[in-house]
Amino acid sequence: MSRQQRLILVFLAAANLLLFLVFGLAVFYTSRLERQASVQPPTATPTIPPVLPPTWTPVPTPTPYVPPTPAPRSLTNEETGLLQKTAEQVVQLRGLEFRNSAPCWVLSKRQLLARTRARAPEPETTEGSAYALMALGWIQRRTELDRIVQCVMTEIAGYYETREKAVYLISDGEISGAMAKLVLAHELTHALQDQHFDLERLLLGGDEVTITSFPLDQEQASRALIEGDASLLTAQYLQSLPEEEIWTYVQEVWQLPSSCLENISPHLREMWYFPYTYGTQFVNFLYERGGWAEVNAAYGSPPVSTEQILHPERYLAGDVPRTVPSVDLSGVLKESWKPVFGGTVGEFALRLFLGEWLVEPLVLSATRGWGGDALTVYVDERGQTLLILHTVWDTPEDAGEFREALESSASARYGSPPVEVGEAELCWAGSEEYCLSWRDDAVVMVKGPERSLVLSVVRAVLQR
Repeated sequence: MSRQQRLILVFLAAANLLLFLVFGLAVFYTSRLERQASVQPPTATPTIPPVLPPTWTPVPTPTPYVPPTPAPRSLTNEETGLLQKTAEQVVQLRGLEFRNSAPCWVLSKRQLLARTRARAPEPETTEGSAYALMALGWIQRRTELDRIVQCVMTEIAGYYETREKAVYLISDGEISGAMAKLVLAHELTHALQDQHFDLERLLLGGDEVTITSFPLDQEQASRALIEGDASLLTAQYLQSLPEEEIWTYVQEVWQLPSSCLENISPHLREMWYFPYTYGTQFVNFLYERGGWAEVNAAYGSPPVSTEQILHPERYLAGDVPRTVPSVDLSGVLKESWKPVFGGTVGEFALRLFLGEWLVEPLVLSATRGWGGDALTVYVDERGQTLLILHTVWDTPEDAGEFREALESSASARYGSPPVEVGEAELCWAGSEEYCLSWRDDAVVMVKGPERSLVLSVVRAVLQR
């Protein structure tokens, strides 16, 4: 293992300080939900030093954005010096120049919590995601999401705000030390990315779909490119520090308290770690092929699935997901059933779903032939959920391998073998009815309150 690879691992060991910078935080309260606020921005603007040419004006966002309260504090002279030096090193390492100044502010932890509460979306905007997570069994009740947000807010070290084009550092004291330098390097890399590649374009995709706390497949892939880029640069920045500073950083890492994220659903934790862990591996793959030029080129043709992040060779080969057609269930479901969530969740989410009950080698083998999927969740007036997972695979053999893994995981989940209820139809009974069916390269799984309803949906999706 090379020195650079060891430093990357050391950096990732402290990922809880960086995991929810701007895009981890966006899981709940940024990006598309940041359309409405009610206060004026700060009057003074401490910026990256004038050695960086201010020759570019950011493209306006589709709707006006006004930063929320409370107002942050400006950098001290010493902090400004640290910012300047770090910015110069980031520019040298990343090979991109700042086209415009990037303001940098400091928020206390109390101020960050106040901002978070002020920007919290209305409950109905995250309701669908909560129902999806409950239907998957990844959370027990919606209020768990609120608890997780509060957990995140106690650990965040900084973030880059795409709407304000500004870096925010979170501290109750002075910004100093090796850890602060790494946070700055990470966030300044996001500023460079934004100025050269337009981060909002990557994350929003030009649509107005409400962001949820359950990131969908393409969003995860975009975030993996962005965070993997910043994480690899930060590891290189760490490598450029004097040896004594590196060991100071290592000591700071080992002195960190246990993360409260260790107590949340492991599925959600792994989903949120994904852009940093697998994203860094993906970007490093590109970097080893052609340096930062190869990484820059990826922004012109960004990855579109977690499959491409997990298997970079498939990204280079242009292996894109297949579209899974929607199915009209109006003839099967009563009017009381309303769709609340829908989209492609991707190979990585399917790994997590199977991994709760199966060993990792089996999970990896069962999901490697992923071709596309559609997860849909319905809710009725009693709060009952109906989950529909429609997957397609590269070959019928890949579909068969996934189906066998699903069968094994379901038998482990419900503690009994399946009941054959029809040709290529298996069901399990527990707190809900769970049925599985397949045809050619497609596999469909449905969970719901009644077997007759579940089977009717399965047959409609496969058009039997």
